[in-house]
Parts: sequence; structure tokens; C-alpha cells
Amino acid sequence: MKELKLKIHKLFIPLGAIFFLLAGIVSLSCAEALDYAALALPARLESLGQSAAARDNGLGGAYLNPATLGSVRSQEILFSTGKIFEDYTRYSLGLARRLDNARTVWGLSLAAAEITGLRRIENVGGRPQVLDEETSRRMVIIFSLADCPSENFSWGLNLKYYQHELFSDKAVAAALDAGLRYKILTGLALGVSGRNLNEADLTWSTGTNEVLRREFQAGLAYETPFWPVILSLDKIYSGQNVYTNYGAEFWLWPEILALRAGLSAEILNLGLGFSLYGFSLDYAYADQEDLGVSHKISLGWAY
Repeated sequence: MKELKLKIHKLFIPLGAIFFLLAGIVSLSCAEALDYAALALPARLESLGQSAAARDNGLGGAYLNPATLGSVRSQEILFSTGKIFEDYTRYSLGLARRLDNARTVWGLSLAAAEITGLRRIENVGGRPQVLDEETSRRMVIIFSLADCPSENFSWGLNLKYYQHELFSDKAVAAALDAGLRYKILTGLALGVSGRNLNEADLTWSTGTNEVLRREFQAGLAYETPFWPVILSLDKIYSGQNVYTNYGAEFWLWPEILALRAGLSAEILNLGLGFSLYGFSLDYAYADQEDLGVSHKISLGWAY
């Protein structure tokens, strides 16, 4: 076991260097399409500003880094729902389970969003007219797999299927994510991930295409030894943009009641968390300026 840990430690440093090199090169030529798989994020991680590539996130963190799925103990069920404005509803449902070999965890998540009241406007006789009013639907199915060859190291993959509907038009795509997580020291962990590595095309029934933007994320998470406080810092390479996200989780009552705050793309996120006997209830709040105030609630059960 000690030899395995040493080999992993030696491999992780060059792998991390390669990751940052690729991130710097690829981010210069990425498309700008949004990735709606982010709908699968639970309230806990939204309140931390999505700064969670290196945290023990379980099922909820598989979108950011599939390697963190390795922290699932036995089984986990997670449901989330929320609104950004009156007509925009998002929700997700996921299940994860550790296999009998004790080192492999699989997860399956469904995330979706609906925007109602959209109007199709076209010029008729030289005048704009509202032809109909419909709903836009976006759905993502995520199959996740994580492997934990040692207690300090895990790696994981996501296979994602996208289906978007707008009026009578539809678009589909399939994308691949990969991630690594390594516990450097007691309380300190490093995580790296790449999303939409194949930079898939969302192919619409009209014949037009949108490209799912390739993203890279690297982060550190540190749990203080004197009180259950977890601090996280992530760097995200998205197209030609580079973001730094920050998160802090303070357990007022260890493993029962938590306060959370995060900063993502200069947007302040706040949240509360309550857990007892494997059940969890989390809430996230953010003021997204032009989109307005967003709320999200997550219910989970893990054992």
C-alpha cells in the first residue's frame, strides 16, 4: 500500500503540470456555448460558489469533478429544485452507490430546466407578430464512475447526454468529463477536472450547431484542525475566460448545522445546511444581477 501511495504521488505532480498546460492551450480556442449540466449542482455547492473541485462532495460534486464521487460511503440519494426568476425552474435527481469491491462508485443523475412563457415572434406582412407561446426545456443525463485505488487518491469519469427543446426544435449531444483528486496532507486536498473534453456539437433539428464549451477546473480544499471550517479555492478555465472561485463552510454545530458563503464570477452566494442521521437539507441564495435573485433547496440521504 505504501508503494502504491508513493507511485500515485509521483504520478500526480506531472499529471497536474500537464493539466495546467492543456488548460492554457485549449482555453484559447474554445466555443462559448453554456453547459446546462451545471443544473445538477446541489444547493450546498452553489452556496460555495462552485468552488469544490477538491472537496469531499459525494454525488453532488460529480459535475464539477467526477473523482469526488469516491467519497460516497455506501449509497446516496439527492434531489434539488430552485428558481432564478418566476418562469425559470430547475431541478435534479441523482443516485449513487459503492460497489461490493469497495473501491468503485457509480452515480446516475438527471438535471432539467424549464423556461415558460417564451414567445415566437416573426414578421408577418411586414409587422412583427406573436405566433405562439411555449416552453423551453433542457435536460442532461449524467452517468458517473469513480475509482479509489487508495484512501488518498481517486479518479473519475462522466458521460453526459444532452437534449434541448425550443419551440418545435430539438438538439442532442454527448460529452465526456474526467477528473482526479488527491489528499496531499491531512486536511489538504487537490482536485483537477476537465469538462466536455470532446467539445461536442449540440445538433439542432434545424441543421444549426452549438458547441459545448470545454472547461478545466483545478482547486484546493483545506479543513482546519481546530474547528470544522473548510476553505476552498478553484481556478476555472472556460473558453478565453479565467475565473477564481472561493468558498467557505463553517459548522456552527459539527456535522449538524453549517453556514456557507462563496464567490463565483463576482457573484456572492450564501447558504445554510442541516444534517442529521444521514439526512441533509441545504439552501442556497444568490443575487445574479440581470437574472435576479436565485434560490435552491436540496434534500439528500446518505449512509
